[in-house]
Amino acid sequence: MAQLATGMVVRHSTLGIGRVVASQKTAIHVFFAGAERREAAKLRLGVAEPFLQPDPDARDERLDDLPRFVLDPHTGRYSPERSRAVSAWKTSRR
Repeated sequence: MAQLATGMVVRHSTLGIGRVVASQKTAIHVFFAGAERREAAKLRLGVAEPFLQPDPDARDERLDDLPRFVLDPHTGRYSPERSRAVSAWKTSRR
């Protein structure tokens, strides 16, 4: 399998196209365009390799201009970073 890197567009045989938002030694975190969840899927490399391929020609506007994804230490999943301005606004409205 080709080396997967953050920012790369990939195709999973059942989950569709997605963008790699983070990689680890044994796992890859991919945000899939058609997913119902806002967090990235954590895929174990040994299990996902037969189903996951780089696909630089794949296009989906939901994958364009994704926000930065950050690790939630409680869940071990990557989710879109919340804007500090939005967080500050919500805090000031309480």
